[in-house]
Amino acid sequence: ADKARDALQTELVELKTYKARSDDEIERLSAEIDRQEEALQEYEVKSAKAEQVKTAYDLLQTDSEKLSVSLREASSDAKVKDDEIERLKKELAMLSENQKYFSETADKARDA
Repeated sequence: ADKARDALQTELVELKTYKARSDDEIERLSAEIDRQEEALQEYEVKSAKAEQVKTAYDLLQTDSEKLSVSLREASSDAKVKDDEIERLKKELAMLSENQKYFSETADKARDA
């Protein structure tokens, strides 16, 4: 009977030791799961921020393209206006020549 009792007590000690090791392992694994969940949440936040940055970049790219088109249009408009200014300068020079000619002709007619 003592042998059986000693064997049961030894088995009970082994089971308690096994349970203690199992509890430690469960605690370690629970801590690891918590750490992994935190890492996943951080990843999700960073992923969302990266998506926001990408969206902002895409919007800036679109705005840049629109500004480029506007700049080309403004440059074209400026060229048209410069051409118009040159044409008007030439027309003014011709009118000035005509006025000079008519003034000289009127002066000659008056003197004659």
